This record gives sequence, C-alpha cells and structure tokens, in this order.
Amino acid sequence: MKHIADLSVKLPIQVEYRIDFEGNFLLDSITVQGPSNEILDVMPLLTEDDIFDITAQLHNWYEDHE
Repeated sequence: MKHIADLSVKLPIQVEYRIDFEGNFLLDSITVQGPSNEILDVMPLLTEDDIFDITAQLHNWYEDHE
C-alpha cells in the first residue's frame, strides 16, 4: 500500500535577490543543494507565505547588520 505524507523540512537554501530603488527585495532564485551536489530550483514549489517569510528574513538581516 502506498502512503503519502506532507512534511515540512528545514533545509539550507541559497537565495539570489536584488533590492530595487524603493528598498523592496526581489527574489530571483531559491535553490538547495541536492544529495549529489546538484543544485535544485525550489522556487516553484514554495507558497506565497514561504516567499513572504524568506523576504522578511532578508529584511530583518539587513536591519540587524546596518
């Protein structure tokens, strides 16, 4: 019998982004390194809430390091 489980995992990700002239973060790509060192594009798999959380973390990091 086949089982399906929806899981949340915490993985280190690499985010490529830029900051526009209004200070908004624009995400270009979000990737993870796969088990064979391949780079996997995960941006299409993320929800709007995930994207918001990543953008908020970037914003907070910049506020803490200014």
